[in-house]
Amino acid sequence: MIKQFFFMVCLILVTGSMLLIWDSPPESFLRPEANLVNKLPSADTYMTNIETIIFSSDGSKKYSLTASEMSLFSNQAEVKLIKPEFRASEIGAQRSEVNINANQGLITKVLRLSNL
Repeated sequence: MIKQFFFMVCLILVTGSMLLIWDSPPESFLRPEANLVNKLPSADTYMTNIETIIFSSDGSKKYSLTASEMSLFSNQAEVKLIKPEFRASEIGAQRSEVNINANQGLITKVLRLSNL
């Protein structure tokens, strides 16, 4: 009789635990820190296909900067460029050209401290 009662209690416990697991959402079995995702900084301004041209005092093209995408982060004082291309058309007295290409670029504001 005690043996039958023990098997009945075990059967009820196993059935109850299986029903509890079956009806529980999957998130309840994950660790709490696994659900945390680092929030990416959101850009204040986002532009595509940008082109910036700087002219010299005589009107000739001096510098140009093109990029497929640009994201501006004001709170971090940075500009992130995707596929930037920088061209310097005139350097000094010589007529020469310098091209710089990259997959990504980052422009940051650098604070310079002077000795008082």
